[in-house]
Amino acid sequence: MSRPMDEEEPSLLLIILDASSAFWTKREAVRRRQKERPESGEVKLSSFQDTVEATLMFVESYLMMHRRNEVCFVACTARESTIIFPTPAMEREQRTLGRGSVSTKEFQDCLWDGLGRVVERGHAADEAGGGDEGCALAGSLSKGLCYINRKMRESSSIQARALVLSGSPDVPETYNSVMNAIFSAQKAGVLVDCAVLGESSTFLQQAAYLTGKGARKTTGTGM
Repeated sequence: MSRPMDEEEPSLLLIILDASSAFWTKREAVRRRQKERPESGEVKLSSFQDTVEATLMFVESYLMMHRRNEVCFVACTARESTIIFPTPAMEREQRTLGRGSVSTKEFQDCLWDGLGRVVERGHAADEAGGGDEGCALAGSLSKGLCYINRKMRESSSIQARALVLSGSPDVPETYNSVMNAIFSAQKAGVLVDCAVLGESSTFLQQAAYLTGKGARKTTGTGM
């Protein structure tokens, strides 16, 4: 059973962001068409930058809920899943947002720099290999859950949950690995919230349902 979020206890938030160039390139093409030929009643789509900035605002609000709340940020493409915050150097030095040893500006700079590197590698891989769709959801969940497990061993009072922001289509070949990661989250009591930025995702619906929450399709300017 998952544990309730208690404002008296510190918590760890795992954020997984889909940085797949295939998804965001298609989305940007739709955004350009919306600007050139707007249609009545059509929901405006957010850009990659809009989405990251909205996520940063959400993180700031989350950190204000408890002075020792922590964040782990994972970026993924079709071929890669990388923890971009905290960095290995921050881990070695035991520097965190919750303890105030990492400033908000340093966090934001670290995030933009890490995302830039992941996106750049994704573009290079797409050009070399033809541009696969999908994102490395299983790898991202697994890396994030390993980080959560390590932090839970360090502090038994910490609670954890995950937020997945993804728009890439499901990749059927990864079903088993994705479900194994979801079951691991369920066993660890980690709630997985999902914001579906693109088409409906069976994987994300399963992740949200099996860990106790619901997936939400988000297409507007906020995300």
